[in-house]
Amino acid sequence: MEGFLTALQSLKAVTDIVKSLKNNSSEIKAQKDLLEVYSSLLELKEEIIIMRDQYAELASVKRDLEHKLAERNDWEQTKSRYKLHQIEQGIFVYALKPEFQSDEPLHYLCPACMEKGQKGILSKTSPGDYYYKCPICEWSFSTYHRGRESLQAEMP
Repeated sequence: MEGFLTALQSLKAVTDIVKSLKNNSSEIKAQKDLLEVYSSLLELKEEIIIMRDQYAELASVKRDLEHKLAERNDWEQTKSRYKLHQIEQGIFVYALKPEFQSDEPLHYLCPACMEKGQKGILSKTSPGDYYYKCPICEWSFSTYHRGRESLQAEMP
């Protein structure tokens, strides 16, 4: 804002000098006034360049903030499709809510990654195994409990 005020003051100074040139009859005085106009125009140009750079920087910050806000809104929408689910005592995951299971198969997300805004889909470490692992943070747990796989038995 300060640069804008300085630019306006420079422009007013140039205007005043040009007005005085119309009323000036001395050629030496006219040349001196023209030099002042030129100097004021250079100052004005510098202030405009500074303001342009500041505007470009602010526009870039605005774009970045808008992008981050859109990402956050997208994540909040994704997160709302899941609910915290207790598989067994002390083991929690995020489960896809039943109303969204027609769009995609039931799956579970890592709670640590979910809190970081990441979608770490838990998957078995190998077929027929009872161990699940997050591909992002590598958190793992076993679902084998009393001779059965508790994750499958307790699907929401």
